[in-house]
Amino acid sequence: GNFITLSRITENEPTSLCRARYFQTTQPQQATSKLSAVADDYLDQRQAAHALGVARTCYHHLAGKAGVALFDQLLAKKMVVLTAPNVYQLTEKGRHAFAQFLGRPVHQLNIQTCIDFSERRVHLAGKLGNDVMAKLVAEHQLALTQNRRVQVTQPIKIQPLEVRYAG
Repeated sequence: GNFITLSRITENEPTSLCRARYFQTTQPQQATSKLSAVADDYLDQRQAAHALGVARTCYHHLAGKAGVALFDQLLAKKMVVLTAPNVYQLTEKGRHAFAQFLGRPVHQLNIQTCIDFSERRVHLAGKLGNDVMAKLVAEHQLALTQNRRVQVTQPIKIQPLEVRYAG
């Protein structure tokens, strides 16, 4: 990890004060160059993690802030209701809206959800979640990119929903 890398570039053991560790070296140019490389790697990892948190796939359905925002709207518009702890059902309004959006009948009552790892809240999953994701991609509302990332190209629209989220 980063600590091993940092300890290798110093001549002395780090000095601990509370939770912080301080390093001292007699070759500041070398230390600065090594620290810069470590910081760049860390920043790249953080930027990639942020992009995944905005919108990504999770077993072929939409996750991240966009997936959670979509599910929040489904609840707010009474298209989905919570019937028991962790048990969600489509309402008649929800079945009708999804049938129109998907262009096929939607007979299921119970829907599957996943806990989103970055948002720690539920998003739509299962067959319905997969079908919705495929349709959103087919309509160019979403674009799949590499490494599970999803680019939201416009507000997600599933009538009567229009999902906007802070990305």
